[in-house]
Amino acid sequence: MRIEEYQELAMRSSPAVQEFEESDSKFNQSMILRDGLRHAIFGLSSETGEVAEMISRKDTDETHLLKELGDCLWMITEACWALGIDLDGLIEEELTVQQAALNLTAQAGKVAGIMQKVYQGHGDPLDDEDGLEARQKLIWGLADCLRALMVACLTINADLDDLMDLNIEKLEKRYPDGFETERSLHREEGDI
Repeated sequence: MRIEEYQELAMRSSPAVQEFEESDSKFNQSMILRDGLRHAIFGLSSETGEVAEMISRKDTDETHLLKELGDCLWMITEACWALGIDLDGLIEEELTVQQAALNLTAQAGKVAGIMQKVYQGHGDPLDDEDGLEARQKLIWGLADCLRALMVACLTINADLDDLMDLNIEKLEKRYPDGFETERSLHREEGDI
């Protein structure tokens, strides 16, 4: 699967994308982008914590790890959507799975720290004039997260294609007709 295809398919399961497409108000769309970015950044912090927890307890279930990494990829993808950038513009570097997990967690924390400053009035990453610096820092942080994800995949003999395929398979099973709040809140047994 190509990364552009993944981005398109993955965002079918984003409530923010669905709301954005249904809204005809520029103001509402602006608020939806902000909510989508906030959801993605906080979600990325949460998902990277799950990856770090698996690595720290030496969990060897590679399929489970790939699914958790897929969730991280989804969060990075949603943040890229909210910022209006393509996911494939973020890629580079190499590490071990432990280093990648730690780097992913650290980068997600850095990105969350940037969002914290946004809430404190230090520029809006979705406002071209006011938030150019915050926007660039977010893009760099998301690029670092994506690179760490890719390296984590490689260290378990997988690649970004495997991760994207597995994540889309999971999302299509969970949300066959696009995002539904009910399906999000009440998942089937074994749906991680």
